[in-house]
Amino acid sequence: MAERSFDEARALGLKIVTDDGDGTGSLNTSGGGGGGGGDASAANQVLQIVEETAINTRIGEVQASPTANTLLDRLKTLATSFTSLFALIGEVQASPTSNTVLDRLKQLLTNAVPKKGTKTSFGVGTQPDTTARVIFAANSSRICAVIQNNHATNSLYLGKDNTVTASIGGYMVCLPPGAVLVDNDSSDAWWGITSTGTAAVSGYEVA
Repeated sequence: MAERSFDEARALGLKIVTDDGDGTGSLNTSGGGGGGGGDASAANQVLQIVEETAINTRIGEVQASPTANTLLDRLKTLATSFTSLFALIGEVQASPTSNTVLDRLKQLLTNAVPKKGTKTSFGVGTQPDTTARVIFAANSSRICAVIQNNHATNSLYLGKDNTVTASIGGYMVCLPPGAVLVDNDSSDAWWGITSTGTAAVSGYEVA
């Protein structure tokens, strides 16, 4: 077996018997290996405490307001941010909170679906002539209005009330003979007038 020095033996945690010079021996148990000597063990314990304290300092306290910039403080900040974000997004339900992202998406989808209604034919007691006549009254439920000038020669001048005239600046739209107006945008009334004679108006409203 190879001989080992005293220091090597201690490092390996071996038991060493030494000659005391008087025919007796002394048993020395090294403090090497995993355990280490008494002084080394105490030093390791101090180092471990220091490291654990440093880790705990970085983690923070489990309390309502952890120390600023610790791990728990940052997690609390993230949790608060997520709560605010979820409030902006809204609930996944039939009626999300008003003005949340999901509520706005629901409105967009609802408005994207083409609306359907019932057609009501134009039928006035008197066709427009040189006196302004109402063709369609204002209707907040209106989806669409169609007006056609069927007269062979007379133009039809259209406006939103009884102040419409056949003069430039006095009307909104001029329909020459055979022309058609399709209004998909307003719920206002439509009035008509001619510069001469009587009109021949046809059309319908969807509401």
